[in-house]
Amino acid sequence: MTEVDAWQATLEQEHAAVYGYGLVGGKLGPDSVPARTGLELHRARRDRCVQELIALSQTPVASEPAYRPVTRIGNADDAKALAASIEQNCSAQYIELAAQADIETREFGTQWLRISAVQQTQWSNIIPALPGLQL
Repeated sequence: MTEVDAWQATLEQEHAAVYGYGLVGGKLGPDSVPARTGLELHRARRDRCVQELIALSQTPVASEPAYRPVTRIGNADDAKALAASIEQNCSAQYIELAAQADIETREFGTQWLRISAVQQTQWSNIIPALPGLQL
């Protein structure tokens, strides 16, 4: 995967994460600090992806009008499971950034992977053995 492809794919994942965290926050309520924090982190990452792609003279991929959550969100436990899934999916994409030759891109990938693994653990109460790897 090229650096541009990695940034574009990460941007696509961040668009989905922002949408998903909106659903999580909608179910957990406006006072849910973890949901609000997740939303803010993924918005900032989305914006960073856009900046990096523009710096690479690329047109950033646009977000979809809506995304299908991996599970029905009927209650707070469903919302927490969705948030954990969002972090798992993002972690898998951050591995692609961490694998790039550009040191700054690798640093973003590894930092985001670390933070995402912690968030996944907070949402699911399960520590991922190999964050970012889909086993």
